[in-house]
Amino acid sequence: MEIHNQPNYEEKMLDLENVLTLMEDALQNQKSLSLGRYGHGELAYLGWTFFPEWTILFEPNTAYAGATESLTTIKKELDSALRTTDIVGFHASWGHAWEDRETAKLTGQLLDYLNFIPENVCSAFITHDMITDPQFWTILKDRKIALIGRRAAEAAPLFINRGLNVTYTRGLEGFEQIEEAYQDLALRDWDIALVAAGIPATILAPRLANHTNRVVIDFGHALDKLIDGENFNYSKILMDWKAGKSKNYFVSMVMAVHNGERFLEEALENALAQSYADFELIIVNDGSSDSTKQILDQIQDNRVQVIHLERNQGAANALNLGISQARGDWIAIQDADDNSYPTRIEDQVNYIQQHPQLVGVGTWIKCISGDAEIPDSVYEGLTTWRNQHTSREEIRNIIYWGCPLTHSSVMFSKDVFWEVGGYDPRFKIAYDYDLWLKLLEKGEMEKVERVLLDYRIHKGSLSNKDGLATVNEIQIASSRAIFRAFHQVKGRLPKVIVIGPERGCRNYKARIAIKSGIKVEKLIYKNKRRQIPDVVQKLKEGNIDAIIVLDHDKKDLIIESLSEFGLQRNKHFFLLYNIL
Repeated sequence: MEIHNQPNYEEKMLDLENVLTLMEDALQNQKSLSLGRYGHGELAYLGWTFFPEWTILFEPNTAYAGATESLTTIKKELDSALRTTDIVGFHASWGHAWEDRETAKLTGQLLDYLNFIPENVCSAFITHDMITDPQFWTILKDRKIALIGRRAAEAAPLFINRGLNVTYTRGLEGFEQIEEAYQDLALRDWDIALVAAGIPATILAPRLANHTNRVVIDFGHALDKLIDGENFNYSKILMDWKAGKSKNYFVSMVMAVHNGERFLEEALENALAQSYADFELIIVNDGSSDSTKQILDQIQDNRVQVIHLERNQGAANALNLGISQARGDWIAIQDADDNSYPTRIEDQVNYIQQHPQLVGVGTWIKCISGDAEIPDSVYEGLTTWRNQHTSREEIRNIIYWGCPLTHSSVMFSKDVFWEVGGYDPRFKIAYDYDLWLKLLEKGEMEKVERVLLDYRIHKGSLSNKDGLATVNEIQIASSRAIFRAFHQVKGRLPKVIVIGPERGCRNYKARIAIKSGIKVEKLIYKNKRRQIPDVVQKLKEGNIDAIIVLDHDKKDLIIESLSEFGLQRNKHFFLLYNIL
C-alpha cells in the first residue's frame, strides 16, 4: 500500500540523433540492440487491471494490433519485453497527437504501478522521424535488412530502389505467429530487422535481438508511411484491414442432459431455430434413465451430434466431453430445459466481434416456470437480479460473492476454456461459477443487454436442495480464485482473517480453507467493528494478505469501515456468499 512519486520519464528522453548513434554503434560492433514502442495498445494491455477504461477504449483495434491472445498472456509478455528492451518508446506530453498529453500521464502512472523505469527512453513516434532523416538511410547502406510485418513484401521494393540490400521479408500479424517468426529469423541472414506488426513487434524485438546479437527495431507505422507517402491515413488502413478480415465464427452449442425428457424437445426446437447458420449442436446424454435417449435418437439434423454415456458422471464431466468434440472456436452453452431465442448466437457473435478482448459473453435472461406453484413475483425478482450485473466492471465487482452469469446464456472462447482447465468435475453445483472465475483471470466477460434466453426455474433444482453444499461449493470456488491471485505473486499460501457470523466463520475454517489453499490466521465473529483497526494494521504490516468478509446482515457496516481505512474490495478484502 505504498505511494510512490510518479516518475517523469520525459526528462531522460533520447532524441533522434542519440538513437541513431546507438543503432550505428550496435551494427558496427555486432551488438544486440532492441527498440520497442509502447503506445496506446501496449498501455491498454499492460494496464488493463490498473486503468481498464483505457483497455475498453482500445478494444476495437485489438485484432489489428496483433493482440490475438488473452489479456493476461499479452500483459505478461509485454511486461517481460518492457524490462528487457534496450530503448523504449513512450508518448510524450509535447508529442504530435492530440491524445499524447493524456497518454503520457497514464504512462507515468503505469511505470509507477510497475515500479520500473527503462534506462533508455525515446518518443514512441521516433521511427516516423527516422524515415525522413538521411542519417537513418546512410546507416542502412551496406547492411542486410529484414522486413517483417503484414506489409513487409509491399515495402521491400522501396528499400531496394534506394540501393539497399533486403535479404528477407516475412509476414507477422497475430500473437500466435511470434514463436514461428522468432525461430525463422534466428536462422536467416540479416543485420537489422525492421518489424512493423503492432504488439507482436514490441514483444519480438528484445527477444530476437538478445538471441541473435543483432539490431531489431519495432518500426510501427513508419513502414505504412513509407508505402503510402502523403496518402497515409491510419483510419483508412484500419478500416480496409477490418473489411478484409471480416468473417463469421463457427460456434459449437453444447448441451449436457440427464433425465431431461420433460423440457428437452422444447429446448432442442429453440436451439435449432437459430438465425445464425455457422453452428453445430453437441448433446451429451449423461446416463439418463428416462426417455431422453429415445428423444435424442429421433433427431434428423446434420448439425447435431449426440453422445450417449452409459452412466451418469456429472454435468461438468459431460460438458468437458462435449466441448472436446467441438469444432467451433466459441462454445455456446445450452441447458436442456432452457430456451434460446432465435438471434441468440447471432447477437453474441456480433458482440464478440465488436469487443474482441472478451473471453466470454452472456445475455440478459427471462425467468420462466419449471413449477406451477412458484408465484410470478419470484420469477420477476430473479430476472431483475440476474440481469443486474452486465458490464465487465459490474461482473468483476460481484464475482467473488456469487455467480452473475446465467450458465445457459454464456458463449466463451474454446481456447481459453482449455487453457484454464475446463470445468472442474469436483464441483457438482458451482462448476459454472468456478469456470467464470478462471476465465476472468484471462480476460473480460460482459452481457449482451438484450433478453436472449428463457431460464427455467425449478423449486427442486440442485442448488436449492442442499443449502450447505451450495454455499460450500461457492465459497471453495471463490477462495481458490483468491488463492491463485495471491499465490501467483507471493509464492505461498495466502494468510487471511475471516469476519462474519460464528457458524459461517467456523465452517469456513473447517471446510473451505483447507480445500482452497487459504491459511486462516483468525476468526472474528464477536465485536467485529471494534476489531477493524487492528485487522487493518495487520494487513498494512504484511502479517496477513487479505480479509475475508462472509455475507451477513451487518456486512455493509464492515465494508464501510474497511473502506474508510482506504482498503479496496477485491484487492484487500473480499465479500463471499454466505447463508450460515
